[in-house]
Amino acid sequence: MEILKFDESGPSSPSRKRSGRGAILVTFVALVFGAGTALASGTLTVNGPDNEIQLTQAVAETAQCDENVNIGLETVYSETGFKLSKVKVSQIDETACASKYMKIKVYPSTGDTPVAFCAGDTDCIDTGTSYVKQITGGVLDFAITTPSLVVANKSTIGKVTVEITDTDPRI
Repeated sequence: MEILKFDESGPSSPSRKRSGRGAILVTFVALVFGAGTALASGTLTVNGPDNEIQLTQAVAETAQCDENVNIGLETVYSETGFKLSKVKVSQIDETACASKYMKIKVYPSTGDTPVAFCAGDTDCIDTGTSYVKQITGGVLDFAITTPSLVVANKSTIGKVTVEITDTDPRI
C-alpha cells in the first residue's frame, strides 16, 4: 500500500469549477444589463397632472386664535419657470378662529419686505403682497388666479406668515 506517490501522477482532469464560475459571471452581467435597461425605460413623473409640485417648506407665524397651523405651497410650471400657485393652510382651530380673517404674506429668503405673489384677484391686497380669506373651516386654500412669483429653487421663499384678524383687511 502506497501512502503517497508523487512521481507517477497522471494528467489532471480539467477543473469544472472554472466553467461554473464563468457561467455565473455571464449570468450576473446579463442580469445587471437587463435590470439597467428595464429601469432606464421607465417613466418618472415629477409633477402632478396639472404641472404642480408641492413645496412644503414654510414657517407659520400666527397671531390671536391659533399658533399651530401647517402651511403647504404649490407651484405651477409656466414658460418662465415654476410659479407659486397656491398656499394651503391646514390644521386651523375652527372653534377659536371661526369667522376671522387670515392674511398670507410671502417673504424672500433674504430681506424683511414681503414679495408680490398674486395679481388680478379680489382677495389680493397691498399691491399683490397679501392674500386674504375668511376662515370657514380647518383648511384654507389660497389659490392664486394669476401666479407671478417665480420659484427658482427651494431657497427663493424664506418664510410665509399667517396673520389672523377679527375684521376684513380688504375694507
